[in-house]
Order: sequence, then C-alpha cells, then structure tokens
Amino acid sequence: MTVLQAVTRLMAMKAKYNLSNNCYNEIVKFVIDFAPRNNKMPVNLYQSKKIVSGLGMNYEKIDACEDNCMLFWKEHANDTHCMHCSKSRYAVVVDEDGNAVTTNVPVKQLRYMPITPRLKRLFLNQETAKQMRWHKEGDRQNQDPDIMVHLSDGEAWQALDRFDPEFARDPRSARLGLSTDGFTPYTNNSTSYSCWPVFMMPYNLPPSKCMKEDVTFLALIIPGPKDPVTKINVFMQPLIEELKLLWHGVEAYDSHLKRSFNLRAAYLWSIHDLMAYGIFSGWCVHGRLRCPVCMCESKAYRLKHGKKETFFDVHRRLLPPRHPFRNDTQSFRKGKRVRNGPPKRQTGEDIMR
Repeated sequence: MTVLQAVTRLMAMKAKYNLSNNCYNEIVKFVIDFAPRNNKMPVNLYQSKKIVSGLGMNYEKIDACEDNCMLFWKEHANDTHCMHCSKSRYAVVVDEDGNAVTTNVPVKQLRYMPITPRLKRLFLNQETAKQMRWHKEGDRQNQDPDIMVHLSDGEAWQALDRFDPEFARDPRSARLGLSTDGFTPYTNNSTSYSCWPVFMMPYNLPPSKCMKEDVTFLALIIPGPKDPVTKINVFMQPLIEELKLLWHGVEAYDSHLKRSFNLRAAYLWSIHDLMAYGIFSGWCVHGRLRCPVCMCESKAYRLKHGKKETFFDVHRRLLPPRHPFRNDTQSFRKGKRVRNGPPKRQTGEDIMR
C-alpha cells in the first residue's frame, strides 16, 4: 500500500466516523509504530492534509452577507459591508470595556467546490472514460424502443441534441443534473441550524452507475441557520459561472482514446422535493397554485382545519376516464364528482408568461 492510499483511507475514516483531530493523530502514531522503520507516513493531520491536497480537490471559502443579500466575491471581494442592507461582513463582539469591536471572522461563509476538475478526473480513468460514452456507443441493440432505459431516451436529452448538434456530436459532452435540499448536520432534529448542500451528477454513465455516490459531486454548501428562500440564486453565482465556462468547453484528457479533447457540459435537470423546488425555482408551493404543472388549472379548494386553511388539489383529474374514484363522493370531497381530464401541459413560453 502506498502512502497516498493509506492517508486517503484514514482521512475517509475520520470523515465517516467523525473522529477528532487528536484521535486521528494517535491512530497515525500507532500505524507508524508497527510499520517498517523506513516508512514515509505523515506524523499528524496537518501533514496528511498536505498530501491529500495534491489531488486537486480543494474548495473555496466565499464570505456572504448575514441576510443572504450578496457574496463578497469578485469585484466585491474587499467590501466590508453589504451593499444592500449595510450589515457588517465580519462578526462584531463587545470587549471588556463595553465597546463594539469588529473581528476578522466572517459572519457567514459559502463553501464552493468546483466541478470542472472532477469532471476531468472521470476521463483520467480508462474504464470510466469509456463508460462516459455509453449512452451513444454502449450495447443497446436489444433495447425495446418503447421502453426508456436511460435519460438519453428522454425528450429533454433529445431536445438538447437538436438545439446544439455540435454538442451532441461528441458523446463525451456531459449532461448534468442538480439537486439540493435542507440538511441538519446534527442528529437532533430540534436544532435550528441547517445547511443546503448542492450536488451535481453526470448522466452520461450507464444506469447502474450514474447515480452512485462516487460520481455525485458536492458543489456548494450553503450555510444556515436560515433557509436561503428567495435568495438561493445569490449562492449559486460561482456554480453558474463555472457552468457557463463548461458550456464553451475546457481542455481535458481522454485516457481511453489517449488524446486531449474539448470537454463541454450542460446543466439539464433539477431534482428536488416540492418545498426545495419552490425555493430553487421561485415558485410558491403554499397556495392555490402550488402545483407547477397544473398552475392556474389546479382547481384547488380550501379545507378549513381550526384556524388554518389548507389547500388541496383534485388529483383525480389525472386518473383514467372510467376509474371508480372519479365518481366516489364518499371517500373524497363529499358530493363532488370529477369528470374533467388532466390539465394541459405547459410549454416553456407558457410558464415564463
């Protein structure tokens, strides 16, 4: 086993089991004691991090406004106060004399991990580089054309191919999905602190691998304790800029074909639950128009429960015409039969309008 293999496994154990720094240092000392005398194991966590940093998996810390108004990034990197709410970028504490003192500790920080190096790394492995072409060159001769077995069989994938034939011509062009949701890093659900991790997934890989943990990229960690709500776009700025760069392409090396190529990527899908969908897309999911597909044709009604009013959608419209639930007036809303069909599917122009 090489030093790099040993260190990465130990670092993975530290992260998985939440080991303290002192515990990690003691484990390393124990390994050094029974290893051969000429071993080159790092003696502590600091030296281990220096070795792992050579993998190019670094991340960037970007200060943010306390109320999620802006990032202190690029042309605002040297600002000390928010340009919108005028709140301080750094924490303010009271000293022994009762005076307010501004520290150099940021109130809130966004963690940003670029996905471009990790996309390039997929093509450095010969087997993975071959699998990134599977959607176009894989063994699919016996596939039933009426059965969708991969996202490349879907309408969105094919629409992108028609939109940019040059992008579709290279099977290595990556189609990416994005997913985010609120997450409490501690086991106690009563704690108010939460964060919002943002994941990116490349969907070129075969169905058996494209959603695995080792090809799911953590791109952003949006800090809490408050939900980003309507200001999640503020934290998405670094990732959006990187996706724009990937659309035009970056130089990468294909270990399967043994040559360099222009790696392009496109963000194509989002996967969220309904609440995260509302925050991510800016759609209100709490009122009568809560369904983003039905929109104004939701036919919702109000059900009073105490002092609260809850909105329900008539989902029986989506059932087959002769389904018995359509005429069931006892199990559902009393005295109400549903004879209408499903709502018309909205186009992109309809949704924007």
